[in-house]
Amino acid sequence: MEFENKVVLITGGGGGIGKAAARRFLEEGAKVALNSRRHEVLDSAREELDPSGERVALFAGDASKPETARNFVAAVVERFGGVDVLVNSTGIFRIKPFEEESEE
Repeated sequence: MEFENKVVLITGGGGGIGKAAARRFLEEGAKVALNSRRHEVLDSAREELDPSGERVALFAGDASKPETARNFVAAVVERFGGVDVLVNSTGIFRIKPFEEESEE
């Protein structure tokens, strides 16, 4: 399997496309770390995807905030030893013209 023992960090991983991606990565042998702003969404996703919690880590918080994102990555590295794949699937974004978007 291509993702056997790889670590996948997924923002917006509690539902929708993020949860579907998590399911597929788990099927391919990966460990996944899910982020969402709401604990209950994450708990529900873990119960559905990996009730034992052995291959799924959860981190609640707003990943658009740099400190939260750093803490999320640090927690994943501590739990699983690193990050191999990043999936940004957060469903909230600010709408503005592309040319007004900064690199940040």
